[in-house]
Amino acid sequence: RRSWVCAPSVMVLLCAWSLPAPGLRAAEAPAPRRYDFDLPAAPLDESLQRFNAQSGASAGMAGALPRVRTNAVAGRYTTAEALARMLAGSGIEAVAVGSQSFQLRPAVAARAANAPDSAPRELAEIVVTATKRPQPLQDLPLAVTAVTAGQIAGGAPLGGTRAALDFDAATSSTNLGPGRNRHFIRGVADSAFLGPSQATVSVQFDETRLNYSAPDPDLRLVDVDRVEILKGPQGPLYGTGALGGVVHILPHRPELDDTTMRLAAFAGDTAHGGVSSGGSAVLNVPLADGALGARVVGYAENQAGWIDNVGGRQDANTTRLAGGRMALRAATAGWLLDLQGVAQQEHVRDSQYVAGDVGSLARAGVLPEPRSNDLDMLSVVLHHDLDWGGLAFTSSYVSHEVDGIEDASDAAADFGLAPPLRYEDDRRYRLLANELRFSSAPGRALSWLAGFAQLGAGNHIAGSLDPAPAAGASVFDLSQHISDLALFGEADAALSSRWRLSAGLRLARVSEEDERRESEDPGLQPAVAHTATPSISLDWHPDDRSTLAYVRFAQAVRPGGLNPDGNIDPAAGADERRFHADQLTSLESGWRQSSADDAFALQAALFATRWRNVQSDYLQDNGLIGTRNVGNAGNFGAELQLRFNYLGWTSEAGSVLQRARLVHPSIPVSNEDARLPVVPDVRLYALQARDFSWGPWHVRAQLRADYVGSSRLSFDADLDRDTPASVVLAAAATLTHGAWELQFNAGNLLDSRADTFAFGNPFSIRNGPQRTPREPRTLTLQLAHSW
Repeated sequence: RRSWVCAPSVMVLLCAWSLPAPGLRAAEAPAPRRYDFDLPAAPLDESLQRFNAQSGASAGMAGALPRVRTNAVAGRYTTAEALARMLAGSGIEAVAVGSQSFQLRPAVAARAANAPDSAPRELAEIVVTATKRPQPLQDLPLAVTAVTAGQIAGGAPLGGTRAALDFDAATSSTNLGPGRNRHFIRGVADSAFLGPSQATVSVQFDETRLNYSAPDPDLRLVDVDRVEILKGPQGPLYGTGALGGVVHILPHRPELDDTTMRLAAFAGDTAHGGVSSGGSAVLNVPLADGALGARVVGYAENQAGWIDNVGGRQDANTTRLAGGRMALRAATAGWLLDLQGVAQQEHVRDSQYVAGDVGSLARAGVLPEPRSNDLDMLSVVLHHDLDWGGLAFTSSYVSHEVDGIEDASDAAADFGLAPPLRYEDDRRYRLLANELRFSSAPGRALSWLAGFAQLGAGNHIAGSLDPAPAAGASVFDLSQHISDLALFGEADAALSSRWRLSAGLRLARVSEEDERRESEDPGLQPAVAHTATPSISLDWHPDDRSTLAYVRFAQAVRPGGLNPDGNIDPAAGADERRFHADQLTSLESGWRQSSADDAFALQAALFATRWRNVQSDYLQDNGLIGTRNVGNAGNFGAELQLRFNYLGWTSEAGSVLQRARLVHPSIPVSNEDARLPVVPDVRLYALQARDFSWGPWHVRAQLRADYVGSSRLSFDADLDRDTPASVVLAAAATLTHGAWELQFNAGNLLDSRADTFAFGNPFSIRNGPQRTPREPRTLTLQLAHSW
């Protein structure tokens, strides 16, 4: 039995890389086997435990181990390469005594036993899979942020998608509450309101697309290997909706030859709120050695609230969450089959906005507004290795239900009723997707990817009033049916040893049929669109591959649809019942640099986008939501990410400066403020961490600071509310000893009550300011053990 250590130490996907799979066949002779390592700087004995667990190798030393510290290692290496990096500068070196066995000796003895190695040190290799074929990050000619399991684990327990997005300054989000948010990348933000339009960011869980027009389900990142954020339009590979980019969540897959388990429990206290508690469990079991394995994940949380209803419930916005997943992996004769099921249920007792003064955590005169968010997902992924490359087939089904109650008392007169009045919002999203793709083997002068994709989305949004009007309860009943068929491909060719040209194209037929069932409108004929979304890039890199410079052009589109508030204007000859497709075009240039010892990494980019016929959800006078085209928009900006590792210290920073504006509005806009909603012009974060020993414990302590610039809520004059700039601090400390881990987190260290989102209730927003205060200072302690 092999032990694996705490959350910052990422389990290796041994099967995924040891078995033949598409795109992983060497061009000629098989290369030495590589493993995904995530080893923090630590005392030698702890580092050896992690190294052996993550690789299956055996590395040891005769007699007592010296009390020396090793270096952090993160990336994809052979066992010999990982050991060399881990031990560099420690006075200890490793001598191979077998294919997977190493003896540690003092450096002088080791050098005497081995001839000097004059070969240049190979760069760390983070392999990105969001491009639908495994590719080293250092070779990708587009802006990508790969957030590792160790980075995610450094935050509060059971963090969701935003825990990963915090490591990319080019992202922003609404803050309607758990399971109700939309994310934006590089200023591609259409609206702060949760309407029926398609999302601008595609959220993927492994090979499964989770959202179409639904909000982010906010799956908890438990037992996740990494999260990859692709920035800029990704139309060629992901089709409609990926205007801003893609968020790809990559979970750990079952291991076929190792039984492991991890249990974690935590408790927390929220200032001005209550006590939270929860835990998680992960179990990996081989069912047939080397051929079949299962992995089970479960988690639950009771999160304290911090918003008080005056004269009513205290800490009203408490949240209860339960979720899990089960995965099966089978491997035989070049075939690899993955089956996976995911379920998560989240229930919030009340909303989290206030209408009082800045800094207030209480509100008066608001009926309870409970919410629920339930997600179920099933997927099957089949890989097969062929002589010339490989094939992959994926099929998935997603059921997502988002329900809630809102206090509609302030809009009662608009419906001919008297207060108090509740609005019941019921949303059902269904998504069925199938994809078959073929790819060439890597290492060739010309490599390629080609495939066929089918997607069917069904959305039903229903709104009713309680007490119901005499004419019936339903005031909003919209059904959408989308069918998307596409052919796509991508190829890259080496022009020389340093220059490479890449191009991609997606040809799609998208049919959408919308219907308003509560009205007498018979509906519109299905709208059919034929789209072509290209991309092309040129990149340069030196022979040692420490540097990459590139330029990239890409496009993405969203189909049109039914405007629930639209009508026919005979005088103008216009039919406003539809909104038109929008298209985003992007041009970027980037630079990626890293050192051979992984002590330094830099990623920088300049980008410019043009967004035509922007679709935007908007509030009608009665508080219901419609969708319309608001004109053309554009954004240009610069982003920078830096990381330094030195003498046990880690410094990391990210920033974005951008100017996202509506440049040719087709609607009246507020004053001269043409900023796109929710998006700040400036966002910065900085993180400082220190690794050291404290008795038998390895300690990693970190301090993080975030600055978010001001943003606006809406284009409409009566809804043009500002969210002011804010700063927040957080701290964390993780102590590990053998298989034990103790983690302490302090979120919102200074207990800031700054506004994060100037919106909460669509029926009362016009009566005065609404604010969503930041979660108060929350202290959390987690204990975990691994077997």
